[in-house]
Amino acid sequence: MFPHISCHAMSQVGVHIADVSYFVREGTPLDVEAEHRATSVYLVQKVIPMLPPLLCEQLCSLNPNVDRLAFSCIFRMTADGCLCPKHETFYGKTVIRSCAKLDYGTAQRMVDGAVPTCPHTASSNEDAHIDLLPEEVWEARRRPPLGCGQKAWEIARDVQLLHKVAMPRRAQRLAYGALQLNNPKLTFRLDGDGNPCSMSTYEIKESNQLIEEYMLLANYLVAEKLVETVGRCGFLRMHAPPDSSGLESLVALGSKLGHHVDITSAHTLQHSLKEIAATASPVVTRAITALMMLPMNSAEYFVIDKLPSDAWRHYALAIPYYTHFTSPIRRYADVMVHRFLLEGLKLEKQQQHAHPKGQGQHDPNGGGIRQLSRRYPFARLHAIAEQCNMRKSSAHAAQIRSDEVYLGVYLARYPALHNQAEAVVIGVGEKSFSVLVLEFSLQMRIFLDKTDVISQPDSVYAADTQVLTLRHKVTGKELAVTYMTRVLVRVYARATPPPITVQVELSPATFDL
Repeated sequence: MFPHISCHAMSQVGVHIADVSYFVREGTPLDVEAEHRATSVYLVQKVIPMLPPLLCEQLCSLNPNVDRLAFSCIFRMTADGCLCPKHETFYGKTVIRSCAKLDYGTAQRMVDGAVPTCPHTASSNEDAHIDLLPEEVWEARRRPPLGCGQKAWEIARDVQLLHKVAMPRRAQRLAYGALQLNNPKLTFRLDGDGNPCSMSTYEIKESNQLIEEYMLLANYLVAEKLVETVGRCGFLRMHAPPDSSGLESLVALGSKLGHHVDITSAHTLQHSLKEIAATASPVVTRAITALMMLPMNSAEYFVIDKLPSDAWRHYALAIPYYTHFTSPIRRYADVMVHRFLLEGLKLEKQQQHAHPKGQGQHDPNGGGIRQLSRRYPFARLHAIAEQCNMRKSSAHAAQIRSDEVYLGVYLARYPALHNQAEAVVIGVGEKSFSVLVLEFSLQMRIFLDKTDVISQPDSVYAADTQVLTLRHKVTGKELAVTYMTRVLVRVYARATPPPITVQVELSPATFDL
């Protein structure tokens, strides 16, 4: 589902999230099960949801032309992507009625101008020109139904306006220090029997980035509100800096390749990657990006409690605090954030009543917070955060394994298509070397003693230069392998013994390059 975002006069933007916490009441069997699952698991062939389908697909789905309960974050922005400082952000429970349910492809076509953004003046039907659009441009089922109160051309206009504000916002965010490392993801098309019949790489479009910017901003603003209102009870998400030794190795490699990599901060790392992309080949850029991701830590949920503020920081986003507010249907952490945001708004309102003229200030360590912490003991909150972290890690591992299994099935069904695939070396050792297989975005290690192509006794590794010289077992030809060496590999599936796995071996054709 395309997340519901409203735009008015290119200045007011509302991020409206399904009010899941209204249905998932604390302490109920539904809440206990949701906490246990903690996240939805996305596999190639299905989703294992955190919540029952009645909630996921109906009551909490922001379907068009029906009233739905939401928790909203509404703010004003300037055309250059900045928040308007004179306007306070609104947080609160709302009832919304969506006018259409878009997907990323349709929104992208609106951004690209394939959908008219002005009324059809030659007809009494303002959408007459849109009614003639083919289904592949804008599916009829995704257009606004009759009587919803908004024209189709107005929706296309608003999406373009949202895009015009989001792109400078994104540019500012990256300029101010955010790090953006994209790892291409494989997607599969399944046949009637559920087997993969084609494969492609998911393309990140501007419509994806449009949604990302407003989601990131809403999450940041909600985190800020939690810090201000519930203090120590704040349920946030941190991202620790990467492993320093891994980054130092990257610096040495960059220097060897003639590129300067500055690891001082996420900002300098992003700038280094930008300069590499401007001067190096796309293959080298992809390989270095993959190497940058290796020492990165996973982001984690946490409760503020007594943790000092310098430990709250989100490294990749380069901001002092962050949380997850925007996906309570699929993440229990967001349900917790909704609950504490509501509690914080109540405390804030009580404080305003106590000081109607602005005298005094809400104290995050005051009586209201102490009372809240008695309802939600910190040991309990820490346990919930840890459960969310553990389940998210497990779900990610399951997703990766699902992709690998379906890739294995695909390779087993169409072995001739991938007898030779292009790869680049991203790691070299004495008895093995690692490659990034570009077509599949796979990082695999090739061991000299497990290939029929290479004569292991005749292969020599020079530690000072990090060059591994390989000798062909039959022809005697030699190949010097080091970082960024281009090679040809064969990617295949091994099904016996089970489970099915994806294997990579060096292609003999590499010695003829």
